[in-house]
Amino acid sequence: MKHTHFLWLLVLICCSAFAGTINNSFHNKSGEGRNKKKDNLDLNLSFAGDSLFVKATYTHYFTKTDADSFYFVLNPAFAIKSIKAPGYLKHSTAFRQGRPFPFILIKLDRQQRKENFIDFQFDYVIDLVKTNHIKSGWLELNVDKFWHPIFNDIDNSFTSAVHVENFTAGYSLLSYPDIKVESKGNGIFDVINNTPGKEVYLLAGRDMKAWVNKESRIPVYVFGNKNISDSVFQSISNRVDTITAFYNEKFGYSAPIKKMTMVLRNTKRKELGFQQYRPEMVLTGTEFNDYGNFAHEIAHYWWNDADFLKEPWLNEGFANYSMLILLEQYWPREAERIIAQYKKANVKLSPVSGTALFAKDAYSVYYMKSTLLLLELDIKIGRSKMLELLAKRISKKVNDEKGLIKLLAKIVGSNIADEFERKLKND
Repeated sequence: MKHTHFLWLLVLICCSAFAGTINNSFHNKSGEGRNKKKDNLDLNLSFAGDSLFVKATYTHYFTKTDADSFYFVLNPAFAIKSIKAPGYLKHSTAFRQGRPFPFILIKLDRQQRKENFIDFQFDYVIDLVKTNHIKSGWLELNVDKFWHPIFNDIDNSFTSAVHVENFTAGYSLLSYPDIKVESKGNGIFDVINNTPGKEVYLLAGRDMKAWVNKESRIPVYVFGNKNISDSVFQSISNRVDTITAFYNEKFGYSAPIKKMTMVLRNTKRKELGFQQYRPEMVLTGTEFNDYGNFAHEIAHYWWNDADFLKEPWLNEGFANYSMLILLEQYWPREAERIIAQYKKANVKLSPVSGTALFAKDAYSVYYMKSTLLLLELDIKIGRSKMLELLAKRISKKVNDEKGLIKLLAKIVGSNIADEFERKLKND
């Protein structure tokens, strides 16, 4: 099989470090968003040493008359130089119920009209040492860092246009698959996303290389540091090949995995001890090279469209269940160890149903307790019915608990569905 669509992943920048001057003009493409009546974010980025200078214009389209105060998520550790908007009065830090992170509340002198656009402009500086990982030769600009203005809440969708200048020498840039990355040379490039999404996602690593497994059943790409041996790249890609083939056979017929990219951070596990899933891509590290970690993250391919803000157990519980049925076949002792660990932790935990996103025991509830309940359900209804539930959950786009219970009732009857619902609620 030929692997021809890996070029998006690696943009090697050959330039003088931090050359040029900071461009103070907004790279504004929000007119495009205006024509389509969609929210749009323009970002003008300029690197200078350990600092990233950001000028952002968020264009919001009003579908109805709105208030005169507007919430934005933006990392409070950043140095904000100014915020501007038509009729701007002031901005302040504010909190919202159910969210542990602070918001910026912008106050205007008037309410906005229906079917009207408004531009919010932000000028701020990111310290890449204090709030990122430049000392490790690694940068993560994603929604987890709250690095760009997010209107209203982190589930808002928008198109985006990013213009980068003075990009750091020796670094490579990557973003989502299928997002246009246009290099203009001399450390200048644009990243355009005309499909509404929930974040602007940029990763950059020093001394990186691209590696392709030419023997895998689907294209498996690995992106990591030049000092990593080919044997490690091969080992990681072989595990990914096994996992994706297993999932495609078991329940992938409703949403098969067609390619997968593994991005290996330059950081150590003690610095960034977690992994992330993005469309057809896992952000990980060489210290996570096992079936369990990869299987969980790749399983999110199916479950990440569930309503994570309201019912995150649908994401994490099903990802862990998917991981365990794979481990049963390829790494059974590890599956037994994990299940025993979950059972030991499953003492006096909050109900799975309705546990708040930031509750004290949320991690144990989402990752452990919900997984045990899914395993119990598997035993009760049988693996074939469970796989049918997984497939129909995907094909019918069931993304909340109520819909899942209704679907389960159609497959195995209301008595079992009601019993499962009671267990989710600890009734």
